[in-house]
Amino acid sequence: MKLSVTLKFLCWIMAGCVMINAQLLAQSYTDPFSAAGGTEGQGVDNVSSSGQSVGSISEEAFSEIPDDMFPVSLEQVKEIRRLYNETMRASTFQYDTPPRPTTSNFVLDLSPGSVPPVIRLLSGYVSSLQFFDSTNQPWPIKAYDMGNASSFNIQTMNDSADDPANMSNSLLIQAVTMYREANMVIMLEGLNTPIFLQLIPGQQTVDYRVEIIVPRNGPNAKYDSTMLPEEVSPVLRDFLHYMPPLGAVKLSVEGASDATNAWLFNNMMYLRTDLDVVSPGWVSRVTHTDGETKVYELNKTPLVLATKNGRQVKLTLEMKEGV
Repeated sequence: MKLSVTLKFLCWIMAGCVMINAQLLAQSYTDPFSAAGGTEGQGVDNVSSSGQSVGSISEEAFSEIPDDMFPVSLEQVKEIRRLYNETMRASTFQYDTPPRPTTSNFVLDLSPGSVPPVIRLLSGYVSSLQFFDSTNQPWPIKAYDMGNASSFNIQTMNDSADDPANMSNSLLIQAVTMYREANMVIMLEGLNTPIFLQLIPGQQTVDYRVEIIVPRNGPNAKYDSTMLPEEVSPVLRDFLHYMPPLGAVKLSVEGASDATNAWLFNNMMYLRTDLDVVSPGWVSRVTHTDGETKVYELNKTPLVLATKNGRQVKLTLEMKEGV
């Protein structure tokens, strides 16, 4: 009896809870279609208002991007570039005019008390030194040393890649500083006398190539009965370097290329050419280290016979009256 009463009581309580929950759900439930209809206009207005706000912000941000990325104008960019170029040009300025390149060839004076030859250098330019013996054959370099080594860059040319110590007859020299001078000493194979050179940078005239003839027979000497003695006439050297002495009269030459030139000096004729003179017999001769260019000292004559690669060449020289 008591159990049945208890069960009835529990069922009454559960029924009451279900009714309460149903009422609460009914109060909180809203028809989605009616809700959508009632708020459709308001939703569109909100989206429209929000779209206008985002668009204006985007346009404003976009308009600020060029100023943020490119804070200067195009004309200012051009002016900055111009100033940069002028600054770089000024930082590399050395002279108002570029240096004048020269090549020279001289006979070294090994006598006591002689003045060392001067090699003119300039920072940023490489100069080549080559040593030859009295027979115009390369004279290999044995060793070298110099003062102020940090102010100069020297490269040696090797005859053999297998033996780096086997140097050739050439040195490449470049001044690192503008005006710091120094001297250097070179020892040649088989020559006990050291050769001194004075290096002077910062010159407007730069020695691009210097051929130094040592008046001795080197290890590669080739003897020829037609070769000149060790001592070469300074007049011949002047004509060989294409620097005629004062008072030399140039003659017109027909029958040869522009490489052939002739002068009259001290009642003798000097012929600078790449031809081999056959007639008349020459008094003296000097050959350039290139093996091609030669200067002949001849008695005055209007006609010279020569050869070039086995071909005979006839030269006609026009001399002024009274010369």
